[in-house]
Amino acid sequence: SSFFISQASCLSILFIILKSKLFLSLIVFIAFLVFILFSYSLIFITSFLLLILDFVCSGCSSSLGCIIRLFT
Repeated sequence: SSFFISQASCLSILFIILKSKLFLSLIVFIAFLVFILFSYSLIFITSFLLLILDFVCSGCSSSLGCIIRLFT
């Protein structure tokens, strides 16, 4: 009888350990996903800002070229 009780307690301890490892794995996976999404959003925002900067600079340089041509 005590053999079965010790086996049951070992199984319950094993179940608790596995459950906590599963929970830890889930937390690590979610943290990894958040890191990946943050990285991609940072890349997207940087690319978008560089694209806007390119349009603004090309507009300024063309209008600046027109202003320079007017004065020459």
